Parts: sequence; structure tokens; C-alpha cells
Amino acid sequence: MHLRPPSAPTGLRRLHAPALLLSALVAWYGCARAPGIEEVAARIGPRDFGDESGMPRPAVVQLGSEARPVVRAPTRTILAGDRGVPVDDDRTARFEFPLPPHMYDWPDGAFELEVFPVPFDVPLDEAGVKAFRRKSRFERRDSGWRLRRPGGGRAHIEIDVAEKKAKQLLSRVTAIGESPKRMASEPLDLAAGQALQLGYGSLVEMAAATYAFRAMLECDGDAAVPLFEDVIDASDAGHWRDATVTIAADARGCRLVLATERPDGNGVPGAVWAVPQVLASGARNADRPNIVLISLDTLRADHMSGFGYPRETTPAIDRELIGKGTTFVDATSVFGRTDIAHLSLMTSLYPNVHPVRGRLAPGSPIRMLAERMQAEGYETVAFGESGLFGGPYGFWHGFDRFI
Repeated sequence: MHLRPPSAPTGLRRLHAPALLLSALVAWYGCARAPGIEEVAARIGPRDFGDESGMPRPAVVQLGSEARPVVRAPTRTILAGDRGVPVDDDRTARFEFPLPPHMYDWPDGAFELEVFPVPFDVPLDEAGVKAFRRKSRFERRDSGWRLRRPGGGRAHIEIDVAEKKAKQLLSRVTAIGESPKRMASEPLDLAAGQALQLGYGSLVEMAAATYAFRAMLECDGDAAVPLFEDVIDASDAGHWRDATVTIAADARGCRLVLATERPDGNGVPGAVWAVPQVLASGARNADRPNIVLISLDTLRADHMSGFGYPRETTPAIDRELIGKGTTFVDATSVFGRTDIAHLSLMTSLYPNVHPVRGRLAPGSPIRMLAERMQAEGYETVAFGESGLFGGPYGFWHGFDRFI
């Protein structure tokens, strides 16, 4: 069974595995790969580019509605830490914070605001703030707030508060810094006929500016061989762009160089490169099926026509899964909440041994199902809603693309 989203961009022309569709019934599809489907021969990750942070997995950056692992995440500086900001009678929250002088002319897009509405006005101590941030999902506000920079080393923020029950907002302001202008990988070997899949973009819009993204190979001290270049208008920031470069001849011991800069030679605020993939042609192999995992969260079995409900509520499931597959009539979730149950599904661990129930920190050594599939050469993509299966809870680890 070949599955494709209704309006898939060209970057999704290959069938990916596993694709995760979230909308707990869980179903697995298996099918043989068609001849010529590209296999992921290698991923050129942060460690290949000299990252010595010791983190077990790449950082993940979201542009628009899609998150991807990246070679290097932009630097982030917390300018105003977690604080409770009272909501005024006009449903506005206001506060000020110190602003370094070199940030006065940064574009508004270089600043991010996270908030969490609190339904009481009792001031929170440090322990209370930490508890909210650990157990709650803070929302990044893309609109509904204004940043003023009057000078004098201070900045002011006004936030429109739509939540009627909110008495205060827990808030955090972060500045997105410039990314490295040049990153060179460790020596690597590429074979003729292989392809490099590149993804790139910027978190920050800057008026009247352009960015140049370039990829090249440096081999044995020879002049760099250009592979790819794209100059984009900075107003086109906020989503991923893709390029595929075919390797014409064997390249042994060469370094992949990824460069990003503005016309004035300065770096690009918020510029990111997704972890490059080396693609190779894969022969038909029935032992390596494509895998699609579908989770329909909170679906009631007793309201499915395939399980006896009188109305025809699930005709496709009845026909394709129940009719052609294997049905487990006695299946029990390990926990009655979406995030916790799905983390067990993706790690095979019971909730009582989760480091934090329903959460997986970036530095955790626990491996997700998608990460294990990556290690076997699969390309992994998730399609879902930004709910309790969201990336901030750790579910995007191991996915090449989380949409």
C-alpha cells in the first residue's frame, strides 16, 4: 500500500518509512519496496561537523509546520527568564527587561516569546515556576505581542491576553543569534550516483535583506567544488527549502562545506541546515518493507462498524485493516493518556520507568522507535497534530521530518 499526503511537496515524492499519522487503534502495514527507491546510506550529523556537545541526538528546529534535525541550532539567549506577569484590566500583560546594545537593530523576528496562562494571581516562587515549565506546555506566540526598544539598555513588551481565565502569564523572551557562516564536515567518501539531500532555511525574517546558502566539497586541498547555491529573500523565511545534488564522480576523503551569509559578509540570524542525507539506489528487498504506523487517538472500539456498531462509521478500516489484516480483540493501553501511552509505544518502556512520564529530554539515552529505524537505513517522517504527541515532549526524536 503506497501512502501519500493529499498535497505532498516534491520533497515527499519517495515513500518514507515509518510514516506516523496521528489523528488507541494501532495498525501496521507492510509492503515490498519498489525498484529504484532511494535508501538512506548515511546521515551527516552534528558530530560529523565537529560538534563536541556530547548530546546523543541532533537538535531539532521547527520552521513553519515542519521540524527537522539540524547540523547546528542557532544560539539562543534568554533575555527575560520565567516570570509571572500580571494581566491588566484591559487584558494586556506588560513588562520590561534588559536588552544588550548590539541587539537594538535586530529584526523583531529574532526575538521569541513563550507564555503559559495561569488562572490565579498569587505570585509564584522559583519552585512553582519550575514545576509549571516541567509539566506544562508553554506556547510560543507568533503574534499578539509588541516589542518596544526605546534605548537605555531596556526593552518593553506588551502581550494581548485572549485567555479569559488568565490572571497572570508565565513568560520568557529569547533572542535568536547568528548561525556559523561556515561549517565543514570530517572527511567522508561519496560514490558516483549517490545524491545529497539538503534542507535549509531561516527562522528570522529581515527587511530588505537576502541570504546565500551554499554547499561545496573540499577534496585533498584542491579548490572547493561548488555543489549548490541558493540566494533567497529574507522575507521568505519561516519554512524549509530543499535541494538534491547528484554526485557525478567518486569523492574520497572530501569535506562537505555548508556556508550561509548575507551580502555584507555577516552571518544570518536563525539560519539552519537540516542534517544532510546521502541517498543511494536500493534494490527490491521483500525483507525490508515500508512501514506505516497509524494511531487514532481516543477512538472508541464500540463505535466502529467493524466491531459491531450498527452505523457504518469506519468503512475503510473495516475493509483494509479488519478485512485484510490481523485484529487483536484483547488489547489494552499501558496508560490512559495520549502522551504517556505513546511514549511507551515508541520506546517499549512501561510508564513507571519513563524518566518523566510522557516526556523524553533531548539528552536522554533512551531510543525511540524512529531512531532505531533510522539506524537501519530507513527514512522516517511523521504527520500529525501539535497535541500531546508534539515535538516539545520529545516525540520528534528520530524523525527526519516531523510535519
